[in-house]
Amino acid sequence: MNRGKVLIVDDDETILESLGRELAEEKYEVFKAKEVRAGLQTLVEQPVDVLISDLKMPGVQGESLLRIAKDRYPLVIRIIITGSPDLNSTLQAINEAEVFRYFIKPWKRGELLSALTQAMRLRNSRLETRKLIGEIIAQVEKLKALGPFPE
Repeated sequence: MNRGKVLIVDDDETILESLGRELAEEKYEVFKAKEVRAGLQTLVEQPVDVLISDLKMPGVQGESLLRIAKDRYPLVIRIIITGSPDLNSTLQAINEAEVFRYFIKPWKRGELLSALTQAMRLRNSRLETRKLIGEIIAQVEKLKALGPFPE
């Protein structure tokens, strides 16, 4: 059984392969991208649950990807995994992109897997909330269609 869809964006092929393998072993469906543009394309094409992104990459930085993901795909849970923890840019990315968790390479497998489990719970909760809000709106529209109520 698939535990969820995870997109990993990192310019380091070794990280992509090792993290991808770890997550696949845990039954996650894994998508990988070596740069931000490819990561954005995957977000367009795939209903991803969790985005794991490095911050420092050649060209467009991971912070931009995280902000874009927050704006365009707000239900996608965002996680940073980075090897160069520049505190200022990291804090900016965490705050502006509403990052769920932050890890420094090398990550601890158990901690990352625990965070992914929590991220999937949060994602499912957000989906359920969205569904319930839709149902409430539909019921309100039905009530409005019945006409005005006496006071």
